[in-house]
Amino acid sequence: MKNQDILQRFLFENIPIRGEIVHLKQSFQVIIKQHEYSPLVQAVLGEALALICLLTATIKFKGRMTLQFQGRGKLKLLLA
Repeated sequence: MKNQDILQRFLFENIPIRGEIVHLKQSFQVIIKQHEYSPLVQAVLGEALALICLLTATIKFKGRMTLQFQGRGKLKLLLA
């Protein structure tokens, strides 16, 4: 299967706008198939994975980066 994950930087010439686009199809599908997550947890997990990809693309850092959310509701811990 061809990798369907994309992280693409973009710049607009002559205006101070730049950014990144992330699309995690394959990685996200592999992760959510490992457990029976509710649709809400799947959505939050997808957003966390996209966020960590964008952070690692923006920050010049060698090593590993983790993102951790802690809550008091049904989702007590989320780690990306």
